[in-house]
Amino acid sequence: MKKLSLILILATVILGVYGCDGDSEPTELPDNSFKIEQFRDDNLQIYSLNYNDYDDRYYMFAYDKEKHKHNVYISSDEGENFELLLQIDNSGIGFSIMKPPSIVIGKDGCVFVSTKEKFYRYSPSLQERTDLFKNSKLLDAPYGDYSEKFLYTWNNVLAIDSDGIIYKGNTYKSTDNGATWTTMNLNPAIISQGSNMELLIKNNILVAYNWLSNFFYISSDKGETWSDLTMQYKDIDSSYFAYYDVNNITSANPKPYTIKKSDDKISNILGIDKYGNVIGETFGKAGKLFDPEKDYYFSSSNMGESWKYHFNTYLAWSFYTPSGSLYFGTIWRGTFRSKTPLR
Repeated sequence: MKKLSLILILATVILGVYGCDGDSEPTELPDNSFKIEQFRDDNLQIYSLNYNDYDDRYYMFAYDKEKHKHNVYISSDEGENFELLLQIDNSGIGFSIMKPPSIVIGKDGCVFVSTKEKFYRYSPSLQERTDLFKNSKLLDAPYGDYSEKFLYTWNNVLAIDSDGIIYKGNTYKSTDNGATWTTMNLNPAIISQGSNMELLIKNNILVAYNWLSNFFYISSDKGETWSDLTMQYKDIDSSYFAYYDVNNITSANPKPYTIKKSDDKISNILGIDKYGNVIGETFGKAGKLFDPEKDYYFSSSNMGESWKYHFNTYLAWSFYTPSGSLYFGTIWRGTFRSKTPLR
């Protein structure tokens, strides 16, 4: 399950807590805003955009401030278009942008919703809700009370593989829709990332990563053992750096892309689309981190040898899809997206 984004929690800390209506007047969009369109309405705040290996589709999770609903949107064309799939009432769950939920849709259409405090399984109709913290069983506890503590209070990150196995962080997995859980190998390096960890499964290869803290682990045996690729994700020399594209990892020994460093001071690589185009962004003209008035977006068709400028935004954080589309979350105006894929 991939959060194809800047780390949401860090962006939130810098930009302020979501939901404080009337704190300030909305900032005007830049002159090139004709290249950006609003996704649904300005009450919809995007949380995350994730890939689900179980059904080979992408899911977007967003909060409707006006209706107090969490909307789940689905895409069958690699994130180019999304349609509303379901709505989940916020009552009693405690969602917030500082503690964003993790949601996956698994076997038999069941919906799994996890925060740091809650873990529920909904029936496909959403009419029945099971509290998995109270009604599931941990089959093994090799770490004693430590095991129980982690299952019930720690990491809310969920993912599901193409066999329907649910993973909670890199620590637990369930083959029976959350009724029972077994403990995987506890990898201290991944555990230390806490809620900043992201988890993606593609072709049953598990990828646990965090771009900002520069760690990258993969597992090809359903989370029992993990290979550390962190040291390979670094500068090759002064002109090039190695980049792993989590959307395209299909083996236990993935090879990094070699991308040339940009004279335009590209600050962050969002990803590589299905056509081989690199999507990059720059934080301000001088590379200033999280300057909300000067986020510039580029694409490169030749692995960074040259870059095409598309637009700049006043928007807070971005979510990239393999189709080349960009979705933008904001504090004050809901969710936007690029009108066309960036190529």
